[in-house]
Amino acid sequence: MIILFSLLIEIIAGMIFLPSKEVNELFSFVCIVINTLLLIFFILKTYKEYRTTVIIAYFLRLFLLFASYYHLFPIIHDGSDTEAFDYAGKLIMNTGSFEYARINYLYFIGSLYSLIGPQRLFVQYINVIFGMTSIYFIYKTLLLLELNKKTIKLFMLIMCFLPHNIIFSGILLRESFIILAVSISVFYFVNWVITYKFYYFAYACCAILLATWMHSGMMGVFAGYLLSFTFYKYKDKKLAFSWQSIGASVLCIFLIIYVISTGIFTTYFDKILKEEDATSALLYQASRVSLGGSKYLTWININSPIQFLLFSPLKMFYFLFSPIPLDWRGIIDIIAFCFNSIILIYLFWFTLGWQKYIIGKREKIIVKLLLLSMFFTIFIYAYGVFASGPAMRHRTKIVPILIVTAAIAYDYKQKNKIKKIKF
Repeated sequence: MIILFSLLIEIIAGMIFLPSKEVNELFSFVCIVINTLLLIFFILKTYKEYRTTVIIAYFLRLFLLFASYYHLFPIIHDGSDTEAFDYAGKLIMNTGSFEYARINYLYFIGSLYSLIGPQRLFVQYINVIFGMTSIYFIYKTLLLLELNKKTIKLFMLIMCFLPHNIIFSGILLRESFIILAVSISVFYFVNWVITYKFYYFAYACCAILLATWMHSGMMGVFAGYLLSFTFYKYKDKKLAFSWQSIGASVLCIFLIIYVISTGIFTTYFDKILKEEDATSALLYQASRVSLGGSKYLTWININSPIQFLLFSPLKMFYFLFSPIPLDWRGIIDIIAFCFNSIILIYLFWFTLGWQKYIIGKREKIIVKLLLLSMFFTIFIYAYGVFASGPAMRHRTKIVPILIVTAAIAYDYKQKNKIKKIKF
C-alpha cells in the first residue's frame, strides 16, 4: 500500500529534520494530514461500494487516537501498559540500550523513538494504519473466496466496527501490529489452499511468525499451518494421512522445536522452558490466578497432566467468552459482554453451526484448517490468561481468522437459504 511507503518516507524525513530528542507535534500532525489524504484516495479507488464504511472506520480510529493521546476520556486497555511502553521507549532512546525492552514490541517503539524522537502521536498513528491495512487484507481475502456482496458487507462491518479492533488501532499497544500480521497470514494461507503455490504458504508462515515474535501465544497458529501443510492434498481436494505426511510431520516437529529453541518467538514460555522440571512449571503456570478484579476460575488448582487436559475446555471457553453472566460485577462487565463476547459467540455460532452446509471442497478445507490453527492458539492463551480484561485483549488477535471462517459458512447459509442452525 502507498500509505506504508508514505510512512517510511516520513520516518526518513523525521530522521533528517528532527535531530533533537524532543516532542514535535507539528511533525506528527503534518504526517497525519498527508496520510489521511492518501488513504482517502486509496479507499475511494479500492473499496467501491464499501468505501463509506471504511472511511467511517478510519475516522473513528483517528478520533480514538487523539482521545488517547490527549487523555480526553478513559479508554479500556489504555492505561498502565501504554504509559509503560512510552516510558520504556524513551529510556531506550536516551540510553541507546535495549535492556529495557522487556517485550519485543519495545524494540519497535524504542527504534522509532531513537530515529525520530519521542513522537508518540506519530507512533500511535502507525497503529491506526496497521488497523486499516488489516481491514484491507480481510477484504482481499473475502474477495478471493468469491463470497456474495451481502456476506462481504456484513463481515466488513464486523471487521471495521468491532469495538476492540477500533480501540487497539488507536492506542499504544502491540495488538494492532499482531492483528495485521494475522490478517496478512490468513490472506496468503487461503491463497495457498486455493493455488497450492509454496511461496504463498511461506508468506503465510513469515507473517504469523512476525505475530509470534510480538506475542508467543500466536505460535499455535504457526503449528496449525505446519500441520495443514502436512495433511492437505491439493489434487484430491481433501485432508489425508499418508507415508509422505509422516515424513512431513517429522520435519514440522523439528522445525517447531528449532523455532522454540531460538527463544526469539517464545519469550512468554521462557519461565517454563528454562526450568529443570518443565512439567511442574507448566502445572504451576496453569494454576496461576490473576490479581485483577476481572479474574475467573480462581477455584481451579491443577496438580496433574490429566487435570490439565480435563480443565482445558472450560478454560478455553472462559478465555473466548468472558465475562460470562455468572461473573458479572457491574455495568462494565455487561458492556464488555455485549460489545465483545456476544460478537465472538456470533462468529463461532456461524462457523460451527453452518460449516456442515459448505459444499465447496476447498472452502470446507480452509475452514477446517483455520479452525485447527485457531484451536491451538486458544489452547495456549487459555493457560496464559486468567482474567476477562486480558482475555478480551488477547482473543482479538484471532478475530481475522474467525471472520474468514464465519464468512465462508455464512455465505453458504445464504446460498442455500438455511434459516435454522442444526449442529
